[in-house]
Amino acid sequence: MGIRCVPCRKLRNPFSNQRKAFNVKLTSKVDRDDMICNSETETETIVSEDERLNFAKIAERDPLEIYKELKDARKAHKFCSFFLKTCKTDLVKYLVSLGPGQEAEKFLFPIFVEFCMEEFPDEIKRFRKMVESADMTKPHTWFPFARAMKRKIIYHCGPTNSGKTYNALQRFMEAKKGVYCSPLRLLAMEVFDKVNALGVYCSLLTGQEKKDFPFSNHVACTVEMVSTDELYDVAVIDEIQMMADPARYGDELVEQHYERFKPLVVEAKTFLGDMKKVRSGDCIVAFSRREIFEVKLAIEKYTNHRCCVIYGALPPETRRQQAALFNDQDNEFDVLVASDAVGMGLNLNIRRIVFYNLAKYNGDKMVPVPASQVKQIAGRAGRRGSRYPDGLTTTLHLEDLDYLIECLKKPFDDVKRVGLFPFFEQVELFAGQLPDMKFSKLLEKFGIISRRPLQLLLCPSQYQRSKSDVPSFEVCFFICQKLPVNIAMGMPKCSARNDSELLDLETRHQVLSMYLWLSNHFEEERFPYVKKAETMATDIAQLLAESLIGKLEARIKKCWKIKATREGRWL
Repeated sequence: MGIRCVPCRKLRNPFSNQRKAFNVKLTSKVDRDDMICNSETETETIVSEDERLNFAKIAERDPLEIYKELKDARKAHKFCSFFLKTCKTDLVKYLVSLGPGQEAEKFLFPIFVEFCMEEFPDEIKRFRKMVESADMTKPHTWFPFARAMKRKIIYHCGPTNSGKTYNALQRFMEAKKGVYCSPLRLLAMEVFDKVNALGVYCSLLTGQEKKDFPFSNHVACTVEMVSTDELYDVAVIDEIQMMADPARYGDELVEQHYERFKPLVVEAKTFLGDMKKVRSGDCIVAFSRREIFEVKLAIEKYTNHRCCVIYGALPPETRRQQAALFNDQDNEFDVLVASDAVGMGLNLNIRRIVFYNLAKYNGDKMVPVPASQVKQIAGRAGRRGSRYPDGLTTTLHLEDLDYLIECLKKPFDDVKRVGLFPFFEQVELFAGQLPDMKFSKLLEKFGIISRRPLQLLLCPSQYQRSKSDVPSFEVCFFICQKLPVNIAMGMPKCSARNDSELLDLETRHQVLSMYLWLSNHFEEERFPYVKKAETMATDIAQLLAESLIGKLEARIKKCWKIKATREGRWL
């Protein structure tokens, strides 16, 4: 097969728009007598996260990706022979005169493509199938029946405590058949209770719970449990910012904007580190479990207030119980200490949000809390129709006040990319081309090769990939046993007496929650203790509630010492 070579200045390098996506280094020695070329060609592909999309488009038509992954990819003698066979002597001399560099790269690339097309036709065919199976450029075509429907999408937009969810739920309850979708179990449970209390029969469906009401045409569920086979008159998707993109796709879109009934006010006077300035209706927000209990101990030691506690590791039932206790005026629990979990999923009568600090640990180091999260949490202060209609916010320390004001002034960032997760069948088709590859590597490869618009990002995280390589033998062994899953743990007899026992209760509830989730997703006969697990989960949630209500300072003071603040005002 002959190749027509032209001067390199007329060749267009497909990778010229990337910073350094492709680099070919060539060192060669030419024997003028017999034109024997001894060369080493090193092919490197450097693809950054931002460059993967462009590279994937090129890889569909160029076999570079195939070549570099072959076991003999560094054996360049075949390419050298191919080059000498197809190019004339003067062209070889011209290439040698260029030396290693960008010009030689431009010159060699078209010849290299022809070489790969001739040498690796089967691999290229397989690679093209991989690219086709990883095509995520048109996700709107995945649901043709939904696309065929003429729908009306109403986007309720506004700050916290502006009535968005209230209006959406009114329409939900008026419909003949409706579904409410939430990112949190806590929200789904709250809507389930509220709607049934108002006389509209509503079922509950989460990963861990199923509560079916006879003749119910409404369901409150977590978003991953929603049925895509049912037709609904009204579907409510709460906390839409977590999906990041109100998909239009030709449907009618109506935007309804809301403002707070009363503005959020920043108190210029901070606590100056003095917890004695806490008042009824305050919510102190801290970003670690340890800080939450330190604040609770300090408030209950140096003031006459009693504290409720809410943080993410607590079961939804316990969080709801703590919220109800705080909202009830007829008891002594008038202060709330919470993590960022307070920003979503609970209706709370908060007078003032006080930030313990405005930095949090991200798993590697302390970083400032994002402005959007600060706004979401601060917006929980003040609630129409409650005893605290005016919302206030401030900080514990003076040095954090400027950052709080800066965050509240910032508009919400436009979300430019939305997450997309491939279908199981799509990954299965892709895996058929790479039968010997580990699943974690397969997901990583899928992310590199998949074609998708710039506004879409692939969802499988590094954490998900790291958990995807469970040894195949163990998986097959467990599946083939077909034995029922037992619960090999006992029931605690009393509430927690120290922090270790508190953590133990939280862990036990998480294990039971996982058992119930599995029982809802796999054959019921494999999980014969569902009723027992449900009872234990309820009892442990109650023990956690009792532990938090009790005098915790008497129980965990041996574990933790209350630290003085930066101004030394606690002690």
